[in-house]
Amino acid sequence: MAAANVAGVDRKADYRAIPAVAFTDPQIACVGTTEGEGLVAARWNVESTSRASTYERPKRHGFVKVVADPERRVLVGAVAVGPESGEWCQQLTLAVRAAVPIDVLLDVIQPFPTFSEAVFFALRELPL
Repeated sequence: MAAANVAGVDRKADYRAIPAVAFTDPQIACVGTTEGEGLVAARWNVESTSRASTYERPKRHGFVKVVADPERRVLVGAVAVGPESGEWCQQLTLAVRAAVPIDVLLDVIQPFPTFSEAVFFALRELPL
């Protein structure tokens, strides 16, 4: 961004979807706006996914929380806590950055069994 601007190209940064990951056990990942007036949120426990029963490492509690703008019906932020959540949070980063409609996200087929299934289940719980 800075190099483009120095080279004379007028570029502006878009900070809506900057992911962050804490590489703890379990990992903690977040992206976008996770609270605010007029937003709605839903949460799903990672232990409720099929992948949790096949995961070989010590079990850790985890969840995914999705935050949406109900007027635009798009995802604006998310928090994911769980095994390798920095990996499966990437689809949430793309969804926030591209303002993908919630209905499209609900139509995505998640691989089975994976922790990313929690994304679908949390999206399904959004009070839209």
